[in-house]
Amino acid sequence: MSAPAVNAPLELLLELVRAQEAGDAFHFRLEPQEYLLRRAQGSYARAALAWEPALLADLAELERPHPDRNVVQRLGERLRAFLEAVGWDAHARDILAAVQQERPVHLTFRFAAAELYALPWELLTLGTSGRTVAELPGVLVRYEWPASQDTPAPDTSRAGRILYAWSAAGGQVPAGAHLRELGAACEEGVYPFEPERDVLPHVSLESLKEALARSGEPVSVLHLLCHGGRRGQTYGLLWNASWEGGEPELVDGATLRQLLMPYARTLRLVVLCACQSGAGTTDNHLGSVAQALHRAGLPAVVASRLLLSVPGSVVLTRALYQSLLVAPASLEEAVGHARRQLALDTTALDHVSLQLYARAEHGSDTRPVALRPYRGLLPFRQEDRRFFFGREALQRELLQRVHEAMEDRRPRFQVLAGVSGSGKSSLALAGLPQELRAAGWEVRLLRPGQGHAETLQQVRQVPPERRQLLLVDPFEDLFTALEPDARRVLATDLWSLSRDTERRVVVLATLQVDFLGRCGDLVVDAGGTRLDAVVYSDAHRLFVSELQGEALRAAIEGPARKVGLGFEPGMVDRLLQDVGQEPGSLPLLQYALDQLWEEREGPLLTHRAYAALGGVAGALKRVANRLYASLSPGEQRQARRLLVELVDFQQGPAPGMRGRVRQRHLRPT
Repeated sequence: MSAPAVNAPLELLLELVRAQEAGDAFHFRLEPQEYLLRRAQGSYARAALAWEPALLADLAELERPHPDRNVVQRLGERLRAFLEAVGWDAHARDILAAVQQERPVHLTFRFAAAELYALPWELLTLGTSGRTVAELPGVLVRYEWPASQDTPAPDTSRAGRILYAWSAAGGQVPAGAHLRELGAACEEGVYPFEPERDVLPHVSLESLKEALARSGEPVSVLHLLCHGGRRGQTYGLLWNASWEGGEPELVDGATLRQLLMPYARTLRLVVLCACQSGAGTTDNHLGSVAQALHRAGLPAVVASRLLLSVPGSVVLTRALYQSLLVAPASLEEAVGHARRQLALDTTALDHVSLQLYARAEHGSDTRPVALRPYRGLLPFRQEDRRFFFGREALQRELLQRVHEAMEDRRPRFQVLAGVSGSGKSSLALAGLPQELRAAGWEVRLLRPGQGHAETLQQVRQVPPERRQLLLVDPFEDLFTALEPDARRVLATDLWSLSRDTERRVVVLATLQVDFLGRCGDLVVDAGGTRLDAVVYSDAHRLFVSELQGEALRAAIEGPARKVGLGFEPGMVDRLLQDVGQEPGSLPLLQYALDQLWEEREGPLLTHRAYAALGGVAGALKRVANRLYASLSPGEQRQARRLLVELVDFQQGPAPGMRGRVRQRHLRPT
């Protein structure tokens, strides 16, 4: 496997079982207990923990909104003392060394004794420093029930949905704030989220059942916001009644488990933003809600062990989904980021409260949402910047040219030229807008023939002292989409705008090299300056060469690595060989990679799928032939006419250049 190049985490497992009554995980007595820790070589080490009223009182103190900090520290030290007998100090040294090396640490607690899950292991201290595992950067605490049911790997070819359900049955909740954070992350991460479809207010068991059963995209992430509650020894979630006028329902882990189990193959993550959704008492057979879902086979559950503050729930939502959808990061990284953000509030213990239930055997790069990393035949845009690889040096050079142009060290009319399919549009759209907007620039996109007059008017309405980039993409539409008079007017306007000393506007145009010669037909000012003299000038023009070698390899591997995927051995070399030095092959390569992503097998893009596609050259041809074959004879005739109309054999500088035809001329005859 061509695996993502990451700093492999230090994986530590602490697996404990009760020395007596080991076969019954819930057989608990309030008295000193002995536990066995399973070592890697199969032997066991013994440790004793004094379950006594003082310990239970300290645990109860944690449930207060502002627990005594002395109690918090005392619990951490008690946990360290308990584990000292089974070699915790050696693990602590390994953890501190890994943190020093900026190496991730995944610390998994697997207990066959239910009472141990009631302990706040995030407070476990290391050595004599008093530092807890929760406060160390890069340390992930993960919980796993040893006999958890597992489910088959899901079909993740579709993105799935995030379903946001909330209830104020137990008191007011920040429903609007959670919606804003979810919506913002989905928008920035280009992930589907429709509030009318994906938000379930005043959730009840019946309404959630109906929402999950609706046809369409499956739900891959369930985000639940509500209050936690307790009846006797049972913790649960306070939801609205399933019938009008009914009393709020306490939904315990077993009930929610039964509701969600039919969707265990597609539901990859449940986020419980509720007070004490991760809690449970030492002798509660139902355990916590989070634990019940985990034991039933749901791949990942994020929950709160203690009281979750209202601001903390909003911070958790923002940090978690910004990491998962925008960065994008693994769930392990997202939980770590959320914990660090929560720790910034020193008045609460939200960072200690955060829990992740997941199976260690599923690896350290869990991806509950499927993000499409390749663009196929479409150019990369600003929102796709995170998947844009291989052009880093040229991006820096282009950004520098634009800044130099604004400072009048270069002309303010700049041209990005290259062959068709070389990635000019992607370089301009993905490589510039974010950097410039962050520096206070206005950035506008102009496409000749598509409302360009209105765009120019908008540019002129901006205060003259404001820095602006006007990106003309593609500039060859000047010749293919406009009549001669309109062509001359637009070319003159763009040139004039770039030379207006009263304004601060840089014009950047992307242009196919086949059209360089046609620029000689246009005079752009009263002094007789011809456009070809501009576009052939090194001061005005930057060439975009074909991607080759390591840059091309980065463009193939980088997007997959970003979403936690890799290639089978030899797959990348096979792609590089098939692409070769064929000019303009980048769109075909991107299309083939996009199809490989759709046919991925687990975390791998495979030779089998590539062969079925017909290679780089065959991927698009296969789809086109299949689409054409699905048409009726009459529709096939119309398709042939349409395709012929869209190819410019007469005016284009090279045979078979794309042309543009107005829609009214393409209506079926």
